[in-house]
Amino acid sequence: MLSLHNSGWLIKRGGATLVALGLVLTTQISAFAAGPLDLIPADVTAIIRLKSPEATIGKIGNFANAVQPGLGFMVQGQAPGLGVVISNRTLGGVDLKQDWYVAVFAVKNAEPAVVFIVPATDVKGLQNAVGDAFTFASKDSWVAYSQDEAVMELVEECLSGNAKSASGAIDARSSTLFGDADLAAWVNVAGLVKAYQDEIDGADEQLDALLEGLSAQAPPTPGLNLAAVLEMYGQLGHKALQALRDSEACSIGISVSNTAITIDELLVVKARTETDKYLASQKTSKMDVLSRLPQNRHGYMAMHGDFKGLMDWGMSFAAKMFENNDETTKKFEQMLASLKDVEFGEMAWGFSLVDGDADAGLIRGYSISHAKPAAKMREIAREMGTAYKMDIPGLKQEITVKVDAESYGGLSADLITLKQTFDDEANPAAAMQNMFQEVLYGRNGMVQRLVVKEDDVMIQTIGGTGDTMKEALAAYDTTAGTGKSDNQESRSGLLEDANFVGLVDLPNLAIIGVRAALATGKLPLPIPIKAAQLEGLSVPRSYIGFSAGTVPQGVQLRTKIEAKTLQGLFQIVTFFQQQMQQPR
Repeated sequence: MLSLHNSGWLIKRGGATLVALGLVLTTQISAFAAGPLDLIPADVTAIIRLKSPEATIGKIGNFANAVQPGLGFMVQGQAPGLGVVISNRTLGGVDLKQDWYVAVFAVKNAEPAVVFIVPATDVKGLQNAVGDAFTFASKDSWVAYSQDEAVMELVEECLSGNAKSASGAIDARSSTLFGDADLAAWVNVAGLVKAYQDEIDGADEQLDALLEGLSAQAPPTPGLNLAAVLEMYGQLGHKALQALRDSEACSIGISVSNTAITIDELLVVKARTETDKYLASQKTSKMDVLSRLPQNRHGYMAMHGDFKGLMDWGMSFAAKMFENNDETTKKFEQMLASLKDVEFGEMAWGFSLVDGDADAGLIRGYSISHAKPAAKMREIAREMGTAYKMDIPGLKQEITVKVDAESYGGLSADLITLKQTFDDEANPAAAMQNMFQEVLYGRNGMVQRLVVKEDDVMIQTIGGTGDTMKEALAAYDTTAGTGKSDNQESRSGLLEDANFVGLVDLPNLAIIGVRAALATGKLPLPIPIKAAQLEGLSVPRSYIGFSAGTVPQGVQLRTKIEAKTLQGLFQIVTFFQQQMQQPR
């Protein structure tokens, strides 16, 4: 008979044995239970994933019905056509409830190799539906198949455990984006660069040779150094190539709801590279400055980051463009020196198109710049207004600066007017360009008003009259609350912390643009319609939103397209179709 002591020992020993046995079984099960990424070799160039086709098609249908009732049913009716995407036209043996994957492998000097990784309800049925032209490998309910036998050998090595798979190649942040979206793609940029290393290494020399050839062929232009323009393109091109070399991976995900389509993107760069250091220097912001612009306008943009280097580069480039003019070059050098004393913060712009005022033009622009000291920025703006003197064949530019020309509640405003005139003799399109200038800015040219509101705030307007500046100052003092306006609601769906935010009310911009074109009677439109016919056309305000922001060792982007934006565009198209069908 066992003693209590011995019984306790056996129980403890038995429990430990069960735990060990459980760990062994779990390990064995994990070894045999392959996920879709376990079938994809780690050196894959790109992976595309469609989340549960059945569910995703349902989401797209709901979104389409929100845009136009009945449209979603047409979209859902095309679902069987998805079989073409995975080379299985009949969808035989395919599981529509689980995710589909496509792996792409770059092959130098040849077409890329493609592997389909598809879940099956019937493995044999799927293979029969795909056909004998493909080579297959399967594990559990997952079937991988390709017409490239060499890449399928790599898939077999992954399954046997003799090669690394893509399941460990994707970093955590990319994996989250890749897994959350309804349709997603992940690109192994580092692997792609490695595969085409020779071509990329030679791209710098090819770019320099191209620009050198263009510079030699460019005709001399009095008052303008075109070589400086080509130099700018060269610098941008070399920076882009460097960013490509420094990149690790790029992911993009598209998510669909009943009210919007959201596109998320993430670029991950290699640690401690030139691109990584630059991104780390660009701090993000909540972009609260957007709420202090006049609300419910046609478009908005806000930026935050280390602008000093960018502005220095821009000023240096401008000085080179006019280096044949000693006076202009000297002014740019002075402005460049003055910028070193300015500390920049958030900047935001808003605009509307307002038709019906030929003197003031279409554009009403508003901007808020956080720059300390703001008075120094106003001095630079005054100097810049007189520095950009241009008189070249085909174009004459006149700028006038009136200091403290107007007053708004004790705040003095400078007036800077820019007028461009295109010459008919040197420019065949001069008449059209001059008309565009007048339509956009009015008969007197582009009028800019500039006010220093606080020690670190400068407010500017473009176009309109003094009332435009009054609107800008009133909006800044009011500080509209979050969610109180259409544009702020659209902003809330974008990145919370960002370096850039943009919002565009595309449907209403299209309506105003067409009205303005018809009002001039000179702008050609491909539709036989009159301005009076547009009086009954009105759509709700809505915005397409864009945002971008840095993250540790990378940058992320988010674009949001609201259903009501597409509703507005659909309504406009339908309206024009109806008008064109009416008897004349």
